[in-house]
Amino acid sequence: MTAKWTAGGSEKTTAVWVKDENGKTVCNVARCDDDWNRASLISAAPDLLAALESMIAKIDADKLPISCSIARAAIARARGE
Repeated sequence: MTAKWTAGGSEKTTAVWVKDENGKTVCNVARCDDDWNRASLISAAPDLLAALESMIAKIDADKLPISCSIARAAIARARGE
């Protein structure tokens, strides 16, 4: 199960943030033209990682002749390896 992160913000304070399923702030996004896009991408990170890991597991299980070095590197980076 992946963590459920959500992007939020306030027009009054012009703040944009990402919070986890417990309401804890994961990060604050610097104010810029595409701050909502950045916050949305960050909030999707746990789901994107889970989807990529699932895809790699299926490719490995089926022994498909596909190079996944970029995907494996992204997973390692997301895990802090």
